[in-house]
Amino acid sequence: MGKILEPKYKYFLELGSLEGAKAGQIFWAGRNYNRRNRTSHYFAVIDNPETEGYLYGAMLSSSIDYDYVSLEAKYFREIYTNGEKFEYPNKATLFAPKKYIKFDEWAPFYLVGELTEEGTEVIKGMIGNMEPEICRWNLNIEVETNFIK
Repeated sequence: MGKILEPKYKYFLELGSLEGAKAGQIFWAGRNYNRRNRTSHYFAVIDNPETEGYLYGAMLSSSIDYDYVSLEAKYFREIYTNGEKFEYPNKATLFAPKKYIKFDEWAPFYLVGELTEEGTEVIKGMIGNMEPEICRWNLNIEVETNFIK
């Protein structure tokens, strides 16, 4: 898969897999490209099932051009555990109302932010019980579809 791209926001942790990711953490995936060969969106972890190679997340965006759900600023933690301020998000943020599958092969994963417990529950309340899906715009959708079968 393509070259690794780091996030444009300061990151606090780099993971080589999603194994240790926790609900509410917000990541940038260094190798997640869409079909236009652009890097994809930041995502919030909503569930880390006991499976190898993937977890479930919500796609975050600043775009108002789609039927996305707005997240209030109070749903984002401002300070990381080391006392430093998160840079993400720095503008209005929304999420796609779909439960997406996020793959280990997109590593490395850069922690750029965290949702509050309330923010995590808001997203889980809307999409937590949905059937998970692979974003149809993912560059490697055929490979990814075969991976989870």
